[in-house]
Amino acid sequence: MNNRGSTKEPSEGLKRLRATIQERMAATPQQITNLPDDLKRIADSRNAIRFEFESAPDTSLFGDREAAVVLDTTTSVLGLWRLGKRGPNWVRVGKSPKYQKSELLRFIASGERQ
Repeated sequence: MNNRGSTKEPSEGLKRLRATIQERMAATPQQITNLPDDLKRIADSRNAIRFEFESAPDTSLFGDREAAVVLDTTTSVLGLWRLGKRGPNWVRVGKSPKYQKSELLRFIASGERQ
């Protein structure tokens, strides 16, 4: 029985995904059973970041994680863009790179990613 009270078996795709994760992480089946819930939490977190971004003033600064969500990329890609002097303009605040909302919007509108 899954966590929704149904006795329906997981799809073949979900079974393969769980198997792959188990193999790569050497995890037990019990650690993998909540995978759909974990994915839902990740999606909720990304949606919360997008909502925060949309409601923030244009002068707001966002970190790597938030900028990656808004640009639908990864923090690693942002790091590579910074090293290659590509991507959206950024500023260093302390030791952390920050992106201004207006710059992220400009970068999205310009289509420079392609």
